Parts: sequence; structure tokens; C-alpha cells
Amino acid sequence: MRMSRILGSAVVLGVATVFALYVLLHILRPDENPVQRFLSEYAVGRAGILMTADFFLQALISLALVIGLFRDVRHSGSLLAGCAFLTVAAGMLTVAGVFPTDLSDLAGGPPPLGHSGGFVHQSAGAISFVARIFAFLLLSGAYRHDNRWNTFAPTAHRLAIAFLALFVTFVLVVRWNWEAWLSEERLPSASSGCSSAVCTFAGRRCRRLQVPHSTRPR
Repeated sequence: MRMSRILGSAVVLGVATVFALYVLLHILRPDENPVQRFLSEYAVGRAGILMTADFFLQALISLALVIGLFRDVRHSGSLLAGCAFLTVAAGMLTVAGVFPTDLSDLAGGPPPLGHSGGFVHQSAGAISFVARIFAFLLLSGAYRHDNRWNTFAPTAHRLAIAFLALFVTFVLVVRWNWEAWLSEERLPSASSGCSSAVCTFAGRRCRRLQVPHSTRPR
């Protein structure tokens, strides 16, 4: 079996495991309202190790995707830059797993910066989102330079734009009206869903491709 197929399968299985952990945490922690709190707050308290493992797993998924794409997609500037941003995202997800967030204000509002660990987590989370946005936009351009991937480029670009739109909307709503319905967990969850969709489609693509080719630019 080709390494790209192994990595592609690992990405798809990893994304499925991430969502399975989310569902399990919802079941194990009925005291946490996922509509009013961030998913990362599951890392604080009972069964928090599952959410911590979720962060590390997302980092591994990103790295597996970087290796798979670097091996399988024709090399270009956009591919190298996209892989670099995705590697940064993996690093930030690891940092977010090491430093748990602060809990949201029970009276309503975003998590306060109660200690340095919470600040590190929130900063790392924001950087990981921005890095993935740049990565997916750049990678959607890289796919156009490879005849075996160019049919996937439009889908990847649309998902990247959706990811960007959701993240920008979330930032704007939080900036002007945190109490609004959209400013709760739904937008970050939707953004994570777009990110996972991009990873899943790319992983499936790596898994299906079997024709060897040179990745050196012509």
C-alpha cells in the first residue's frame, strides 16, 4: 500500500475520531451546555483528558495531511506555503492542548483571561484558525497545478472560503454583540466542521490516488 493511501486513511479516520470524541464528551458532561460554551472548555474538569486528546489528534491530522500532500501533489509555491501554514496550525493545536482554556463567564460573555494558561490557549486557538484559513486557501490553488488534483480545487476553494467567512463572522459578532445567538458555540463549531471537511476530502483524495508521478516543478 502506498504511503499516501496510509496517510489519507489516517486523516479520514482521525477526523471521524475527533467527532466521536465530541459526541462522547456531550454524553459524559451533561453539565456543560455546548450551545453556550466553547468546545475547548471540555478540557477543564471531568473527562477533560478526552478534549486534550482531541487537540493532539487534530494536530496529528494536520501533520499527516501535510506529509501526504507534500508527497502526492506537484510541488509549487502555493503548496509549500500551504503546508507551512498547516504545520503552524498543528503546532498551535498542540499548544492549545497543553494549556487549558478558562471557563466562560456564567453571567454571559467570553471566557475571561483568568490566568496565563488561558491566554496562551486562546491565542494558540486563534492562530491555529487563521493558519488553517491561509493553508486551505493556498492549497486550493496548489491543486490546480496538478492534473490529478485540479478537479478537487474548486471544492477545496469553496470550503476554504466558507471557513474564512464563518471565522470572520464569528470575530465580528463577538466584537459587537457577544450575547447574540450566533456568537455562542455554533459558529466556532461550524468553522471546525469546514476545517474537518477540507481535511477529509483531501485525505480521501490521497487515499484514492494510485498513479505515481514526479512532484518536481516543471
